[in-house]
Amino acid sequence: MRGRKESEQAVRHLRELLEVRSSQLREALSSFKLEVAKHYAPASEMRELEDRIVAHLLRIEAKLDKTALKTEALQAQK
Repeated sequence: MRGRKESEQAVRHLRELLEVRSSQLREALSSFKLEVAKHYAPASEMRELEDRIVAHLLRIEAKLDKTALKTEALQAQK
């Protein structure tokens, strides 16, 4: 009888411990998901950034082309 009672108490204790650990894991996972969501960059934002970078690079390229043409013209005059 005593062994059965101790076994039941041990099982009850393990169930409670399992519930507590399970709850802690759920909380930790929820916090992790929130942290990931805070730092996640949506594809639309990445496309917008890429478009801005490409536009800026195209402006730089145009300026370099203009400068190269001016340099060519100056060298041709000499």
